[in-house]
Amino acid sequence: MNVSHNITWRDKDTEWDYDVVKNEIVIKRIDPKKESKNEGDVELFKGITEGYDVTIAKETEKLWYLKCKKSRANKNDDDPKNMDLVVEKGTYNPRSLSAKMKCVTVTMRDLTYGVSEKQVTFNAADHPGANIIDKR
Repeated sequence: MNVSHNITWRDKDTEWDYDVVKNEIVIKRIDPKKESKNEGDVELFKGITEGYDVTIAKETEKLWYLKCKKSRANKNDDDPKNMDLVVEKGTYNPRSLSAKMKCVTVTMRDLTYGVSEKQVTFNAADHPGANIIDKR
C-alpha cells in the first residue's frame, strides 16, 4: 500500500511541496496570474455535500461529524461513494475530510483558519536532512 503525506506552502509566486515519506522538498515557481481552482479559504469545500445524503454520525460541543453517502440521483462516476466530513460549529468551517475514490483514499485533516505567518512560511531549517529540489 502506497501512502503519501505532503505538506504544501505557497506565497504569491513560489510553492514548496514537502513529501514527508520521501523526506523531499520540491520548490517550484507558480504563475501568480493563473488562479487555482483550489485557492481560497473554504472554496475547495463549497458545495461538497451536493449529491450526497448527509447525516450527523457524532456531535461534540465544538464539532459535527458528518457521514456523506452518495445519493442515487448523483450520476457523477468520479464522485466518491462515501465521505467523512468534520465541521466546526459556529463557524461552519471544515476541519477534516476523508473520501475514498476508486483505489485512493484522500484525507485532509487539521485544517486551520487564521494561522500565523510562521505556520504557513516554509523554513528549510525545520526539515534537516531533507533532499531539496529547486525547480525555479
